[in-house]
Amino acid sequence: MQHILAATDLSGSSDRGIARALLLARDEGARLTVLHVVDAALSEDVIDDRCARVERSLRQHVAALPGAEAVTAEVAAVPGDGVLEILRQADRRQADLIVVGAHQDGPLLDLFRGTSGGRLVRGGRLPVLLARDYPAGPYRKAVLGAEPSGASDAAASFALDWLRDAHLQMVHAYEIPFAGFRGGSGAASDARHQHEDALDTVVKRVVEPRRAAIAERKLSVDGAVRRGEVVTVLRREVERQDADLLVVGTHARTGLAHAMLGSVAEDLLRAPPCDLLVVRGAG
Repeated sequence: MQHILAATDLSGSSDRGIARALLLARDEGARLTVLHVVDAALSEDVIDDRCARVERSLRQHVAALPGAEAVTAEVAAVPGDGVLEILRQADRRQADLIVVGAHQDGPLLDLFRGTSGGRLVRGGRLPVLLARDYPAGPYRKAVLGAEPSGASDAAASFALDWLRDAHLQMVHAYEIPFAGFRGGSGAASDARHQHEDALDTVVKRVVEPRRAAIAERKLSVDGAVRRGEVVTVLRREVERQDADLLVVGTHARTGLAHAMLGSVAEDLLRAPPCDLLVVRGAG
């Protein structure tokens, strides 16, 4: 990563997103932009004054964070519509990642709900990291939702290319519809073998070409197949692994496939079990 954009609504909760973005920028040698969007409906005089005051405050805040001296950081307060302006600024500044802090309530969390959430994740080209917890250090244990899809490949590729000195557990979740009518344990065993093959396909396609880089970055990668509904499986795996990061992919499609995959990301975004990275696939 070369450029990270951290969006903040100036609430206390959003500070965890700034802190995580700063840590990532330090470890990756990336530039950091901390962005606040001011309501464009305000009068021009009010907007100018608020932008100036916010930038002064953000500059002082970022400079006081641990590790700030090692990061090239810019602060910006600009008028606009929240979601659209974040995406526009990220594109204009050629950012590689958008980071925000998780909120129990507030306008920034609303960016991820319903239509607004779809606009931020799918309307832009960038991965979005939701920082639920204030960082104690770099990520050490991550769980990845691994499915035989382009979205899953994109999520795995992004995570593998920047995680370092960490363990990544790739988890493939599956269900057996009408399991009670499909031949008992034999059918269940066959289904599990099929899904193990599906996970192996993802590993061969995404992990194997990166073996040298993975070793250099001191990553360990494992795979697991778990039976159950996707969101439930991922939450349980985060707890089992004591993970500090969950990575999922979502499609840039419309229609039923988009709605089903989008519901996984949206469910997790409403109540993330840990920090959550959502990566949009190509389609």
